[in-house]
Parts: sequence; C-alpha cells; structure tokens
Amino acid sequence: MKNRNNNLKFFEMKEIKEDDYKQLINLILKENPEALLASLNFTNIKIYLQKVIESDNLSLFILKKKNTIVAYAVIAKKVSSLILIFSNMKLKIFLDLITKLKFIKIFNILLSYSRLDVIMITKEKKKIINTNYNLNLLAVKKNFQSKGIGTFFLKKVFKTIKNSKYITVESLDKRAYDFYCKKHKFLFLGEKYRIIKNLKILVKKLT
Repeated sequence: MKNRNNNLKFFEMKEIKEDDYKQLINLILKENPEALLASLNFTNIKIYLQKVIESDNLSLFILKKKNTIVAYAVIAKKVSSLILIFSNMKLKIFLDLITKLKFIKIFNILLSYSRLDVIMITKEKKKIINTNYNLNLLAVKKNFQSKGIGTFFLKKVFKTIKNSKYITVESLDKRAYDFYCKKHKFLFLGEKYRIIKNLKILVKKLT
C-alpha cells in the first residue's frame, strides 16, 4: 500500500481546469448522490466549486493519480461559510430543485435555514459545531475504494488543519458512519432533523 500511495499527489486546489471540473462533478454525482450539491445542474455545481476555491474560509483538497482525481474533500473553517455560499446561490438552487421535483430536499433546506433541524442539540454542542472546522464533502472514486486510500487522504487533510480543536462531519449512512468512527475516531455528537432520514453529527478532537 505504501508504494501505491507514493504514486498519489495530495494538494489544495487553487485553480480548476475544465477537465478537473468534469471529473469532480462526476465524482460528486456518483459518490455523493444524497448531497444537496448532487441535485444541482452542471453549471451550478461548477459555480459552487469555484466559490469554494475563492473563499478564504473553505478549502478543496484533491488526491490525484497522474491526471485522474481519485478523491476530493471540501473543508470549512466554520459551517457559516458554507451557509453563506448556498445563501448567495439560493435562487439558482431552488430553481434547480423545483425543476427536478426535489421537494424533500427543498423542505430539508428550509429546516436548515430556520435552524429547526438542530433544535434538540444543546447549546454547548452547537458551539462546537459552529466554531470549529467541518468536513462538508468527501468522496473516493469507486475503483479506488476499499484500498485504504480514503483513510490515507483524510489523514493528509487533517494535517493541514490549524487553530481548531475539533472537526465535525455529518453522516447519512452506516458505511460512512463506520468509516469515520472506526477508522478516524470520530464520536457521535447529535442529530440534525431531516425528512426521511436524520443526519448524524460526528466530532473528532484534533488537539
């Protein structure tokens, strides 16, 4: 595995070429199908990614093998940075979701904007979520999964984080939950209410 990892290039993306956009969007659609971002059209996903790399409070990390993107992650210094991007794109997002009849996602967005989704989370836990880093999105290309690459990549990401005691992440399914908890020592913090299935909020102590 060590030799295989030596062929992988890890970096924070500061500029996205057209081919990289196509690879990233394809990865989002295939490996993060439940994410709000995956419900948007190509142009709007592209706008979102561009806003991420332009932001001082967001980072887009990439793992490449030669010219192929095998993994990516979006990290926010604060959750509010992510909310700001989606707020600035809200008209585009709602038009996309209405066009695609994604009414459950619209309702979940309204829950999030109103903060009703975290109504049962204690003030202390909300402070941890709101004032520390957040792992917003993570995906590994399918034919590179189950080879330790996701763990290798995430450890690289964690090493870049400065001035944050914790990092949080939201998990929708058991596979992701087990990955974060068993391999990276995340702990259960609480749940965000969602229609159909709640999001589990996990936290990891960094320092």
